[in-house]
Amino acid sequence: MINFSNESIFNINSEAIVIPINLAGTMASGLSLECSLRYKGLYEAYLNELKKNNINIGTMFLFKTDDYLIINFPIQITFKYPPRLSYIEKGLNDLIKVINSKKIKSINLPPLGVGLGLLSYDNVISLYHKKLDNIASLVNVCLNKEPAKGLEKRLIEIFNTIDFDKANNYLEFQEKTIEYLKSKQNNLNRFYDLFNEKLVLKSYKKIYLYCLNYKKENYEQLLLF
Repeated sequence: MINFSNESIFNINSEAIVIPINLAGTMASGLSLECSLRYKGLYEAYLNELKKNNINIGTMFLFKTDDYLIINFPIQITFKYPPRLSYIEKGLNDLIKVINSKKIKSINLPPLGVGLGLLSYDNVISLYHKKLDNIASLVNVCLNKEPAKGLEKRLIEIFNTIDFDKANNYLEFQEKTIEYLKSKQNNLNRFYDLFNEKLVLKSYKKIYLYCLNYKKENYEQLLLF
């Protein structure tokens, strides 16, 4: 059974969430990046399974956390080649097997391959209906249209309070990066909006983890990449 929600996959209680991945060994954008930063060990486990050839188009990679089961859904081979609808269909067949074998009663699923992946939203949703309408489990299709909530909201609140002149003793960003971050304080709707041409991936990871592990009274204890 399919239910559509404007929430993100992180903000609806469920037993499992689905995130898109590639076969190139990178979690550098979107939900895969977000999960690799939220959940320690995910990226390393992903690389290990790739080396063993255990992840392929149509084969899910499962990672258990204290919050839920993360189902890593391969949608493309490399960034050079965009996702294909046939990859989504093949993956949905395996996802159904995982749902049944793990007896998952509820799962959160984004529109896979839409947006960064360039697939048509209508085509992907049509495929979801074809494959998932008649399964017993509740499938929440999460459209991520709501304002920041939960952990993301807390990260933004922390970000808005940071004294970046002082924090840069540990962040070690260039002056132009610090000025960019200052300009976004109290002017940020979603945390991932920081990640653009003005803040490269390495710096985005650093500021994300800085906020995730922030202790105002003790900058030295922050976990930095």
